[in-house]
Amino acid sequence: AQWRGCIYGDWFASASLREGTIHHGAQGNGLFQGVYMAERNPFVEWLSGLVWVIAALVVAIAGAWWAGLGVATLSMIAARWKQSRLPLPPFPLSRRDRLLQWFLCWLQPLVRDWTRVQGAIRIGARPRGRVNGPIEAAPEPPAKFTIPLGTMTLWSEDGRGRDDLLNALAERLQSRGTWFRADDGWRRFDLELDPHRDLSPALLTVTEYHRDGGRLTRVRLLWRFTPKIAVALGVLMMLCVAVALLPFPLQHWIGSAAAAGLLLTPGIAAWRAGARLRGHVRQAALVARLETPQRE
Repeated sequence: AQWRGCIYGDWFASASLREGTIHHGAQGNGLFQGVYMAERNPFVEWLSGLVWVIAALVVAIAGAWWAGLGVATLSMIAARWKQSRLPLPPFPLSRRDRLLQWFLCWLQPLVRDWTRVQGAIRIGARPRGRVNGPIEAAPEPPAKFTIPLGTMTLWSEDGRGRDDLLNALAERLQSRGTWFRADDGWRRFDLELDPHRDLSPALLTVTEYHRDGGRLTRVRLLWRFTPKIAVALGVLMMLCVAVALLPFPLQHWIGSAAAAGLLLTPGIAAWRAGARLRGHVRQAALVARLETPQRE
């Protein structure tokens, strides 16, 4: 089988397979997994919604009808762009159908924003204020890059696998007061430790089924970091190189030493994160009665 960016006959090819595109279910156990075309253009999203209708009305009432017309035109262009990103229907659309589809693409952000405003008024929410309702939700962890730190293998003779390991690991982290989050069906990991930090270890598991009830569980260790960490390291590295290129011996040695330190720091941090995660996995494997194969 060849992957061509389509599932179940939907030939609208996916432009990106970034994290969150495929809903695979918690720990990959979701049925009828589908590709969600959630590719967003921030500029187009900014042009859509209730605020533009209000802006067009305000400037038109103020007498600048041409400015109001321009604002309305921009919102219609954004709706047309959204329409162009929709999957092609299995039947040809008439001109009336295309106009209706265009109107619905323009109307949907308005309905969404108006519903949000009504909800905010109902629960008393306001910018940087408190919510006067029973709503309690943790902030969404930041977007991160992911790099592998190695793989562990665990063997079981009596049919134990990744579920037993993850349950034991979750109980261990809870008992130690370590904050973690599990895969919600959109993530490329099973568990992530300290998800709201800029640097966080995570793991991804899979179990292979062998004869006579034997199961081999592979645990991929991951290290996740936010884009601002990568940007900060890049900027500091550029500064160190610039200092090292100065025509002065002292600045040259200082810049070179600082650049070497910056190169070593991520490696040391990744090694420590991997060692910490390996320790948690080994202890959880003992509880789940999983053992390391003799060949390792």
